[in-house]
Amino acid sequence: MHPFRPDGGATLRFRTDFAGDPNANIFFYDAARAVIPFHLSLRAGEALAVVNQRDAAGWRRELPHPVTFDTCHDVCIEFGPAGATVWLDGARLGRFGRLPRPDPGGPRLMRRGFRALDRIAHVAFEGAVAADSIEITGPANAPPPGGALVLDDRLEIRARGFAPEGAVLEVPGLADPPALLPVTLPYRAPGGFARETGLRAVLPGRLWQGAGEAVPVRLMRGGAELARLELTRAGMAEHVARILETDDLRADPFAAMQVIEHVRFAGLGERLSEAARRALADIAAFYGLDAPLPAGDTAPLATPAADPDMQAVNAARDHFTAAMRADPDADPVAQLERVLARPDLSQEARRGVALALTEYFCANERFEALFERAAQAGLADFEPGGDDVWYNSAILPFLMMQGRLETVREVILELSAPQPGWIVTPAIAWAMRHAL
Repeated sequence: MHPFRPDGGATLRFRTDFAGDPNANIFFYDAARAVIPFHLSLRAGEALAVVNQRDAAGWRRELPHPVTFDTCHDVCIEFGPAGATVWLDGARLGRFGRLPRPDPGGPRLMRRGFRALDRIAHVAFEGAVAADSIEITGPANAPPPGGALVLDDRLEIRARGFAPEGAVLEVPGLADPPALLPVTLPYRAPGGFARETGLRAVLPGRLWQGAGEAVPVRLMRGGAELARLELTRAGMAEHVARILETDDLRADPFAAMQVIEHVRFAGLGERLSEAARRALADIAAFYGLDAPLPAGDTAPLATPAADPDMQAVNAARDHFTAAMRADPDADPVAQLERVLARPDLSQEARRGVALALTEYFCANERFEALFERAAQAGLADFEPGGDDVWYNSAILPFLMMQGRLETVREVILELSAPQPGWIVTPAIAWAMRHAL
């Protein structure tokens, strides 16, 4: 989604790519993202271009235009005093005015005008739109300020005005910094020829594990800080709530998983509005996931059968994460020893801690050390447990280290079937690498 204002005249240009998706949808939202004053839908499979709008009463009557599509087309949408004009490969597809006009197919033989065009504040894209082809022009559409980090609506960090060479995004709590990827922005650079460029990085929800109220995100180069963004749980809750209440995450699986992951690891459930919580439950059900707000509003760490004392396991896990966050160079095995020595942990709870830390040790290629310590203490014996995909995926490295290859094969086959639940992907990846 990009800021977009039609004030004083504005133009949006982009190129379609129907090779992988038969539809391209462009949504022009108002500032609150509650109203869509203008919507263009290009439907290659139906040979139609459809224009519409959505107000407080819902979607209005579609205005279809027959079109024969190829794979790639140049599309231009111009906004001016009279309304919006859509061009396809240089040919005018239609002009859509602000005022009602005669229409034999409309109610009372009239077509509703696009009266809310002045309220447009954002534009979003879905489907067959080539991201690097998007260009926004107009006096009210200056590029966003450079030199700052911004959290977008897909929970990615964005930065304009920085080159990727030598840059590192430091996020406390993450063993490896998120990859910084160069992106082409939809604005012309000074001079009018080259396009503006920037950086983007995916921000994983696990950064909240063991963190306090705030997490500083810093863009660094050669030890010097280029930009900083302070993330807070309160601010993230507001950001996520707005996304849940206004965006259709069914059309964006990546954004949906990002939102669910941040809510889960940051424990944002109690901070969300009732409407946002309902939307979160709906989107989790849509993607076949377990409820993303389990009891206590924390990430599920183990099954009740494997860990009857979940509260103690959670506290031990958080203690380990906080210690490693405070000193990333510390020996995780020594910290594991200290955590397992906690007097509030029963033997079963210690088994739960070993399982809860499987993700960390697998992701950091230290699982053999975890297994050795767990085996010495009698904590390494696990059996597949029903349909709990979190538990079954977390035990895979233990089974692999015990040489139980047939059981590993059976569990992986079970996990390959679509089913709800959280899967410990680092554990699966570790097991697969060591099976080859």
